[in-house]
Amino acid sequence: MKQMNLFDNLKLRASYGEMGNQSGIGLYDYIQLITISGSTYPFGDGYKGQLAYPQNMTSLTRTWEKVTSANLGLDLAVLNSRLNGSVEYFRKQNRNMLIPVTYPSVLGTTAPYTNNGRLDVHGWELSIGWSDKVNDFSYAVRLSVSDSKNKVVEKGGSDSFNLGLNTTRKGYPINSYFGYAFDGIIKDEADLEAYKQRFPNGGIPGNLAVGDAKYKDLDNDGKLSLYNEDGSGAGDAVYLGDQNPRYSFGFNSMSLTKDLAWEFSYRESVKELFSSRAKPAFLSISGGGSLWSIGMEEPGRPTGRMPGTRLLL
Repeated sequence: MKQMNLFDNLKLRASYGEMGNQSGIGLYDYIQLITISGSTYPFGDGYKGQLAYPQNMTSLTRTWEKVTSANLGLDLAVLNSRLNGSVEYFRKQNRNMLIPVTYPSVLGTTAPYTNNGRLDVHGWELSIGWSDKVNDFSYAVRLSVSDSKNKVVEKGGSDSFNLGLNTTRKGYPINSYFGYAFDGIIKDEADLEAYKQRFPNGGIPGNLAVGDAKYKDLDNDGKLSLYNEDGSGAGDAVYLGDQNPRYSFGFNSMSLTKDLAWEFSYRESVKELFSSRAKPAFLSISGGGSLWSIGMEEPGRPTGRMPGTRLLL
């Protein structure tokens, strides 16, 4: 390969490492706190004892997270090293991630984060650059693009989640959103009555009106609900997206003369969840004890792009 005089640089590289992470552990989490209440509890013949209860629970088994990282890359340069580039694939695993676990409400206090999670992250990065010198003027430009995905592979406890933002749910990326599947906007009174007939077992507001949103009954149980009737899994809720950026782009340029040096850098990431067109529907202002949602269509306007909104007192 060297005798062909094709590459000025060609290097295959690989690496592997392990490191600890203590970000989920507080300085005094090992201390159990007791709250002394002003209330009393009767014991025996009129004796009243002061009420106390644990403010938190401690764990003697949890430890730092251990994150393993591995990557494989290729660097190359041609045309007297004026054109150069690199490509890399990486993977990170957090096998004992500190996460909150859902316990029965009868627990009565706050449980600590425990090492019951496993997070897998993988992605790639590609960059290409050009550098040259013309007399006393030197310049260089570089373009890079990367992408990464993550998924919660394991999570202790039950598979519980809420509508909206969820930090960890097994099988999905961290900071994922869940909600009901949009099924259009109620166009008229006939459409409104037909929609109500689809949910004889409830789950939808009683004050629905023309212009409001419709949602799908994915489990066909006649009820708009987060879980199935037996609680075995998601009822009508679906994965909507997550907060993690996708497809990061970067551009760097540099020029140098005898008397002047100039550098420009730009980087941007694409988020798939909320487009600039949809964001106004989620803006809100508050004041005077009332809340208005702005950016949506008014009630009774079924031709709008977004569902109707009302004044909430």
